[in-house]
Amino acid sequence: MRNLCRVLLVAFTAALRRTSDTPAMASRHKVLCHNAILCVRYLTDFILIAQYRVHTHGTIDSMKDSLWDFHMYKDVFLRFQASKAMKAAAKEASRDLCEEHSQLLTSDKPQGKILSKCRKLTQELRLETEELVYDFLTTGANYNFPKMHLISHFTDQISKYDSLPQYSTEICEASHKLLKDAYRRSNYLNAIPQIIRTYTQVHSFSMREKNLEQWMKELKDIPKKM
Repeated sequence: MRNLCRVLLVAFTAALRRTSDTPAMASRHKVLCHNAILCVRYLTDFILIAQYRVHTHGTIDSMKDSLWDFHMYKDVFLRFQASKAMKAAAKEASRDLCEEHSQLLTSDKPQGKILSKCRKLTQELRLETEELVYDFLTTGANYNFPKMHLISHFTDQISKYDSLPQYSTEICEASHKLLKDAYRRSNYLNAIPQIIRTYTQVHSFSMREKNLEQWMKELKDIPKKM
């Protein structure tokens, strides 16, 4: 993850800027892409600075500024925080509205409207659909979850207790791997006893291997001592 943050902004920007294999982007979409790039930029800047081993007042101020700017542009991703129920409701509303638009366009064709007016009407109806879906997805969506709140305390934590990498939970997270592997080996019905048994067996074999390695090392060192 630490290495990913170094290239995330470049890859994200390149993905949004590609033009050879995608149709031309509407002006309103360009604004959204611009805000999304700025949002990712300020978040990655905050993360990378937070990983410094040594901090000064300047780096702490830079973290505060990056976090502030991130909060200014984060609403561009708000619709991705929608719940499953709201996503389903937005999909259903979009389908119903598309059917109404289809009937409207079909009824307008016999009136002999010129092609440019039909295209303009189609574009307006598409925009109306996008706005409806956006309203559904952003209703009730928020960033109120622990990890998003936690980063607001990083600068105070650094000022009081020095750099953050010393508090990394990477070792604890790595220890979960054995438990996850044990769950995958279970029948998923009565998993807890099976997880405990599998974890105990793996741990016992690991300890036995360590003991055997140490004994073999001691046996090799015996002739040298004599």
